[in-house]
Amino acid sequence: MKDNLLRVYHMVNETEALGPGKLFGLWTQGCPRRCPGCIAPGSHPLDGGKLIEVDRLAAYIRALPGLSGIVVSGGEPFLQPAPLARLLRQLRDGRDFGVVIYTGYWLSELREMGDPAVDEILNGLCDLLVDGPYVEELNDGMSLRGSSNQGIHPLTPRWEREAAEIYGKEGRQAEVCMDGDDVFVVGIPQKGTKQLIARALEERARREN
Repeated sequence: MKDNLLRVYHMVNETEALGPGKLFGLWTQGCPRRCPGCIAPGSHPLDGGKLIEVDRLAAYIRALPGLSGIVVSGGEPFLQPAPLARLLRQLRDGRDFGVVIYTGYWLSELREMGDPAVDEILNGLCDLLVDGPYVEELNDGMSLRGSSNQGIHPLTPRWEREAAEIYGKEGRQAEVCMDGDDVFVVGIPQKGTKQLIARALEERARREN
């Protein structure tokens, strides 16, 4: 089934940089926008990343302890709405599991697509949606957004209060994750991120010696 394969750019088991609580981080592969200054240019090619079976991924995420939900970014998550909807449906089945999605589309654009999977995500499978393309000149360093043109939309009551409290505030977070030789920044970087990566690499080299 086509909706059981999701093309993925990157994953982390836990992050607190992109939403309320401890979230599994999932970056989908493929984005035609190619916004200048994008933190993840490797996620742009439509045929990049790796294909993962949605059912296996859902089982893996459900087995991880201590998560309050998942954050999905990209790439562009809504290029693969059917497998994404299948994944979120399984993650929320029988449990309280929150969902945050970052998209380069505007919410109004998504609603006008007329895609059943997109509609399912917006009408019950996503709690917080951060929408709009990244504009490097509008990167204001505020939390949970790349640039000031982007907005946050509570689509369910779950994190409505948290959205008002933590979105667009000072103190933007970024985390550096290392997987073998791969260094990946989780969150939206600001000044000092390069130094953060350098320190992480230095610490890994120190541990290995």
